[in-house]
Amino acid sequence: MLLLPRSQRLWISIGCFAAALALTVAMDFGADRGPFFQAATAKTDRAGTYDLAKGRFLSRVIGHVRAHYVDPDRIAPREMAVAALVAIQRDVPEVMVTVERDKKSKEPVSVDVVADAAKKTFALDRVGDLYELNWKLLEIYEFLEKNLPAQANLQDVEFSSVNGLLSTLDPHSLLLPPRIYREMQLGQKGRFGGLGLSIGVDDGTLAVMSVMPETPAAESGVQAGDLILQIDAESTVSMTLSEAANLLRGEPGTKVTLWLRRDGWDQAKPVELTRREISVSSVDDEPLPDGLGYVHIRNFQENTGEDLRAALERLQARKGGLTGLVLDLRDNPGGLLDQAIAVSDTFIDHGTIVTTVREGAREREENHATSANTLSELPIVVLINRGSASASEIVAGALKRNDRAVILGERSFGKGSVQVVYKIDEAALKLTIAQYLTPGDLSIQSVGIIPDIDVIPIAVGAGDLDLHPASADDKGEAGLASHLDNARAREDIRPAAQLRLLESGDAEGSHHRRRGEPFVEDARVKLAHELLLAAPAPNRKQALIQATGFLARRQATEEARLVAELQKVGVDWRAGEAVGKPRVDTKLEIRAAAAGKPLVAGEAAEVVASLTNTGKTPLFRVHGVFASAIDALAGKEIGFGYVEPGQTVTRTLSVQLAKSLPAIGDRPTLHLYVDDVPTDLAMSAFVAVDDLPRPLFSHSVRVVDAQGNGDGLIQRGETVDLVVRVANTGSGRAGQVVASLKNETGHDVFLTEGREEIGPLAPGEAKSATFRLKVRDTLKARNVQLKLSIADQELKVWSQDDLSERVYPDGFPARVAKSGVVQVGEGAVLVRAGAHRDAPELGEAAAGAVLTLRGAAGDWLEVEWPGPDKAPERGWVPADRVSQGDTGAATPASVAEVLQSRPPELRVERPELVTGAKHVLIKGVARYASGSNARRQLYIFRGGDKVFFLSEGAAGAARDELPFSFDLPLVDGENALDIVAREDDAHQSSIRFTVFKK
Repeated sequence: MLLLPRSQRLWISIGCFAAALALTVAMDFGADRGPFFQAATAKTDRAGTYDLAKGRFLSRVIGHVRAHYVDPDRIAPREMAVAALVAIQRDVPEVMVTVERDKKSKEPVSVDVVADAAKKTFALDRVGDLYELNWKLLEIYEFLEKNLPAQANLQDVEFSSVNGLLSTLDPHSLLLPPRIYREMQLGQKGRFGGLGLSIGVDDGTLAVMSVMPETPAAESGVQAGDLILQIDAESTVSMTLSEAANLLRGEPGTKVTLWLRRDGWDQAKPVELTRREISVSSVDDEPLPDGLGYVHIRNFQENTGEDLRAALERLQARKGGLTGLVLDLRDNPGGLLDQAIAVSDTFIDHGTIVTTVREGAREREENHATSANTLSELPIVVLINRGSASASEIVAGALKRNDRAVILGERSFGKGSVQVVYKIDEAALKLTIAQYLTPGDLSIQSVGIIPDIDVIPIAVGAGDLDLHPASADDKGEAGLASHLDNARAREDIRPAAQLRLLESGDAEGSHHRRRGEPFVEDARVKLAHELLLAAPAPNRKQALIQATGFLARRQATEEARLVAELQKVGVDWRAGEAVGKPRVDTKLEIRAAAAGKPLVAGEAAEVVASLTNTGKTPLFRVHGVFASAIDALAGKEIGFGYVEPGQTVTRTLSVQLAKSLPAIGDRPTLHLYVDDVPTDLAMSAFVAVDDLPRPLFSHSVRVVDAQGNGDGLIQRGETVDLVVRVANTGSGRAGQVVASLKNETGHDVFLTEGREEIGPLAPGEAKSATFRLKVRDTLKARNVQLKLSIADQELKVWSQDDLSERVYPDGFPARVAKSGVVQVGEGAVLVRAGAHRDAPELGEAAAGAVLTLRGAAGDWLEVEWPGPDKAPERGWVPADRVSQGDTGAATPASVAEVLQSRPPELRVERPELVTGAKHVLIKGVARYASGSNARRQLYIFRGGDKVFFLSEGAAGAARDELPFSFDLPLVDGENALDIVAREDDAHQSSIRFTVFKK
């Protein structure tokens, strides 16, 4: 029985978040499939708002799950309901969910859902199948729609909940938003209307990274390293790579103009290019010495099989032909199933390539090799690693199980499931509908392809060892939440040989080079090269027999290198055979490098580990690997080496704690290995690390339109400077502040300068950043929409704000220069950013203050005063509120600065970071800037769970304060807490720390 109609093609890959797992054609079941499969005719109701209560995506997704999911036994409707709601509470600040579970069965029986100030309990005891799950979630949707604020994005709410419930099935089933779905379709085809260049970011500016030969970009003289300042009418300042790619792509035959800047040019120049269909090869090839060839397959797209044939023909055409091949599948995430079959069939003349099964193997489709045009006598070594997944695992498995190639490298990812894409309006559901088996009906699901020659990469450096790669389960399919298991998977397969390969930790693999860069054999390619010369048999088993002596010699060489390198860092790595179970005493101390000081983020820490051999026989090759929530320690290794009976070996390791590290309690544990074999021995210590005081960024914005009429207002046709005054209103020093501005108005606003490094900011200090933009005459909108980002790159503290700068009509009086002074009368006067009563406030001039007069525009006067940093500041005051004079001195501190945008101030009484208590009290207060009508909330996350929520309406507190107190039950080990004070979407502050329960 065929698994799917023949017109469809299976797409298989790793990506849980990428758009790469799909069929090339979506299934169309017609209207007779029932209500779950009928098209969603509208996304909006008559008022133009999203109708969440109809659940159009939800109902159709649940229908497809019910009809097609690979393993119905994994469907747990109540847990799916809980996961859907937990996803909503993670993404929607106003929502919190509390789950009530049965004490015996642990099944969820009800959920309390808070939506801002409203709360309702929903019973789950009757949610026994997918139909009831659908109706229950629709009921909850209706409650959320009524109680969430008007600005909540209800479509995002539905997408979040649907992906939440799908996450309980497996890591690869998810609902793809329209943009991701479009990008997936482009990636799968391997061709599109474009220019033939790749782009990246060079010091904040969009840049050409490489140019493909014989493409519009190459023919127009575009070069790698050119900076792209403008695409047609759009400025590229602060543009994302995705946005730029969308502008560069288009229908073949259409034109696009790039404004390029190049070293040696006096100014930017326009280059007009005509788009045409670009075929991006998924295959790279390089000739190697000794008649060998190298082929790298990046992914499996529509033309991969043809690209491989062309690459092999090029390699065969050189003098002497092709006598052996290195096939590189490292970090290949997968792709189209038929292309994986085509690639395998290129080298296999008979036997099974892959079998696809579903419904407990009752439906089965086998794909077999054909003998036509097969390179069955070509010796092959296939390179794989943990990033080789799905379609690349099919190829590696087919070549291995058919004894056609030697597999070299690391265990592959282990994705043995197949997804299909069902189009839902402009979005798409990617759903797991089957599993595939390698020859012999062996599944690699969660296990992967075991290499014939298992390469263990190691590195040795001063103070930095990498003798023990991370556990296989830390990566790959088995490390993903809700991964599928398979009874057909075999974990007892051992590699034929194991080779510890001393590599440079920062060496770039040959498969990572960009097109156009010179090819250099990395350590794995060199090893494969040598293996082909030593074992040139086209049959895998014969090649492994031939390779026995070579591998033994190579291992001896690598062992000698390792011993020598470790000797340089004082570790005796002699080999030997331990007798009996190792017996040791251990001691671990982690302290500040500065004696007597506490551990603090940004400072050096010292790890002192002592190991005493209390047994009667020597211990060989003893080393330890740290497990810790502190990044500076996680994965760090300490080598003890050879330890005689009664001997104590003490090692000291220095680490630098990151400045951005939040306050954390932890129990770092050094897990010990003896003769490279894991043991149950370990040493640990409790530590508490204090964080650095955090900055907080507030700001004000004013317009300087010196190239316009000078009135401090934006008018169409003007080029203006937007001066952003950034103030650090927090308690900590910011080390390296960068401000950036992004245009969100469209091409009628052209941003020419959008990023400025402000530098350090002490608490209470303020500095200005200036951005330039041109407002075109064609602008129809009444406001210029911008997004401002301010970030401290050292402490990883940032803030964002949506700026909406009003565009004023033409005809206002132009500024004229004036001199003299003005004096404020008996009442204080607001100083504004422009010559209009609706311009933003910059400050308040005190009664009697004297300000320097600089200009006038109609009934408004431009004034100047010394700012807090003594640099002159300017603004506008109404002429009828002040008196003018010819001479005088400005009054110091005459204007109290008003920050237009100020995030909440959050104060928390932090509990002990390491404790044996079952509960801790989390209390504090969030203070908000007065005068705002924004909605205010405070919530606490522990990991991914929201454990506390307080809205302004429910708090019953003063308008500008939200005091809170919460008794938090602790779980054993880490309790990573995020406390967030929020004011609508634009302003929020957070404090993060981790409490460790002993």
